[in-house]
Amino acid sequence: MTLKERLKAVPRDVYEKRYPEIYNVEKYLSQTNGVPPENILIKNNISFGGQWKNVGWHAKDEDVTWVDNFVDQDPGFVDAEHGNFNLKADSPAFKTGFKALPLDQIGPRRMKVTE
Repeated sequence: MTLKERLKAVPRDVYEKRYPEIYNVEKYLSQTNGVPPENILIKNNISFGGQWKNVGWHAKDEDVTWVDNFVDQDPGFVDAEHGNFNLKADSPAFKTGFKALPLDQIGPRRMKVTE
């Protein structure tokens, strides 16, 4: 129920403009359980050193479209051992269409406290 309540709080134009593939959330909002899932697209991701596919929540592997993912090859992290998962400029992952993420803007970081 929490997800449905939060979806209702998001203006529909956000879905329409930014996420056209999932714009039609009416079916999910009107059902009691929101399944089966549909329009699942896994695209331009990197998976290295762990489990790649784990389809669940009433979906099956054939319900998912897998496109241009970089899997089980060294993607060329700058320094993964020390937590720097930025990609080197010559990373082979870029050839699949992967776009560099602004990792300096993602995750926990120290905040300045002002009084």
